[in-house]
Amino acid sequence: MFLERRIDRLVTRLKQSVSLPLRLELWNGRIFDFSSEPTVRIGVPSPSALRFLISPDLMKLGYAYVEGHLRVPRRRDSRSRSGVARPARPVQGLQP
Repeated sequence: MFLERRIDRLVTRLKQSVSLPLRLELWNGRIFDFSSEPTVRIGVPSPSALRFLISPDLMKLGYAYVEGHLRVPRRRDSRSRSGVARPARPVQGLQP
């Protein structure tokens, strides 16, 4: 209960100060949208993973993602099966 109140206060404060296209999905099923149309989802699979979001920087977020503390579902690109954008036409001099 204590943790949930702290999260609610933090999210409320963040929503008032910034507009991010972000959806935060917590381990307990709670979802927080930071804009009306979020395009990025971050899954927080456990309460201990919140430490990476308290004062985030690129290194902390990268570490948390690689180690599985935060989950960022991949969005499939409609142009390729792998989700990686490919050039619309072949580049000269390169063999497929």
